[in-house]
Amino acid sequence: MKERTDAVLLQLDSLEYFVKKAYPGKARILHEFGFEKMRNANTTGTARFTVNAYTMLKLIPDYETALLAAGMPASLSTDLETATNQLAQSEVEQEYHKRLRLRATGQRIDLFNELYDIHRLVNKAAHIIYRHSPAHAGLFDM
Repeated sequence: MKERTDAVLLQLDSLEYFVKKAYPGKARILHEFGFEKMRNANTTGTARFTVNAYTMLKLIPDYETALLAAGMPASLSTDLETATNQLAQSEVEQEYHKRLRLRATGQRIDLFNELYDIHRLVNKAAHIIYRHSPAHAGLFDM
């Protein structure tokens, strides 16, 4: 996740550079793109970060003419989209693997509960079979 997030941040740094170059002194445009939100979202969670990255992608066409005139490579938008898509896919995969761990934990719990039930059954049987020999029956106690 960190590698994917860093790839998006690299593209965003480039975008921010060209927004500042195309619109010097226009803080409201920087605010509209949400570069500060991206830095905050990066520290609070990747889901919010990813949503903000996709939102930025929607804003780029609105300012693309001025950004290209400021020297922004035409591929920057595509590169940012690719990095954001990879981040989103990684988030989904990470969440999926978390769910698989929950499933595996549930399966282990079920297996241990089955083993415990078998042990209780053997214990009860041992106390019946060895009712005249408490020492032998005690070998099967829990």
